Amino acid sequence: MSRIISLIHVIMYTRGRQMTLDSEHCEELYRYLAGILKRLGCKTYCIGGIENHVHILLNLSPTLSMTNLMWMLKRNSCAWAQKSGLFPAFDGWGDEYGAFSISLEDKRTCINYIDDQRHLHEKVTFEKEFRHIVESNGITWDDSMFK
Repeated sequence: MSRIISLIHVIMYTRGRQMTLDSEHCEELYRYLAGILKRLGCKTYCIGGIENHVHILLNLSPTLSMTNLMWMLKRNSCAWAQKSGLFPAFDGWGDEYGAFSISLEDKRTCINYIDDQRHLHEKVTFEKEFRHIVESNGITWDDSMFK
């Protein structure tokens, strides 16, 4: 049997980056996201965020492409969030997302980073955070990427 480690730090944000993920119910959303990932054969290490975005550290299933994973994750979680009544202002996920590979050595650092989201965003906007992550992963920033 093949053994594959493909650690991915995923960032997805709400449509228009609006603050529509009520913090009171985010844990239910995170559990739902983890359930989707488990059904798709991915291992979830950590999920966290604030009202306008979510970070996930996962091990990508070798049977999935990143595009298919994100399509299923966003589609299913959007339908659940809207039906649940827990997020009445939630209007869906933004069109784009970030997905960045990380080394096994950086796994604990990434988990700590995701766990510290609420504290981080007392000082830094999501837009600045996302731009920094994109650029630190060697991608040239283009404002049109951030719709």
